[in-house]
Amino acid sequence: MSPAKDRNLLAKDNIWLEYTATRSLVNSQYSQLAPRVGIAWQFSNKLVARTGYGLFYGGLERIGGAPNLGYSYPFQYSVNFSRTSRKPNACPSIGQLYGINLATGFSTQPGWDNGLAKDPNPSTPSLIGAQAQYHTPYTQQWNLSFEYALSNSMTWTIGYVGNNSRNLEGFPDQNARDGLVGPSDNANKIRPFPDFGGSQFDMHEGVCEYNSLQTTLQKHLANGFSFLADYTYGHALDDTQTPLNGGGNLYRMPLNLPMISEYAMFASASLSMASMSCHSGAAEDFWPTARRW
Repeated sequence: MSPAKDRNLLAKDNIWLEYTATRSLVNSQYSQLAPRVGIAWQFSNKLVARTGYGLFYGGLERIGGAPNLGYSYPFQYSVNFSRTSRKPNACPSIGQLYGINLATGFSTQPGWDNGLAKDPNPSTPSLIGAQAQYHTPYTQQWNLSFEYALSNSMTWTIGYVGNNSRNLEGFPDQNARDGLVGPSDNANKIRPFPDFGGSQFDMHEGVCEYNSLQTTLQKHLANGFSFLADYTYGHALDDTQTPLNGGGNLYRMPLNLPMISEYAMFASASLSMASMSCHSGAAEDFWPTARRW
């Protein structure tokens, strides 16, 4: 498509194409602090408490090709050019039908000028965008546990473990329908940019929470054997998904309802298991004292 045609289609929907000398498309963050601390306190010969906190930053996640800013109109779009001949038992190429080859491209066809379409009328090209200020995703983790010696060889631990994540990546449709439409209505008429289709906008606004109760019973046996049984009950709340696992356009009405409105329990599970392990050598190699916990 010719540059003039690009500008006309954008201007029709009040979208302005601007050129800048900025070296990057987004502004990255360079100063982040990730503190981590842990504390243990022995109340008696049988009771110990432990707690900890940490903040962890995530790296860039592969988001695939579609959300890439280079895929946005007018830098990339698709125009279909179909042959009109339908001959039985024959499948001629467009080169045989129209004389199109790699040297001349489509320049010999009506409506094309030096290989650029004068008026191809692309079908609802898509828009792709991103927040100019990049926010690095991060996770905060914390825990509090109590360990109690039931005997010289058996301990019981119970604790709370939780975390939350912020600035998770999501792709709400910023050109979504601004309301409900009937099955026979044209949804594009109620989009902010009616000459364009759905869009993907890379936002770092997602959040998630995880909380769990965990308990463990451990028994040290003779000759290096040990028995372990644990139980965890937890649940997670989230409002987005990973980009390569359906994370794009999963929001119902992103222009009317914020991302947090999709905050829902995606997983709720309990797990219990028992295991037995054996260490080489005598038990005294690992628990040299009489009080083994």
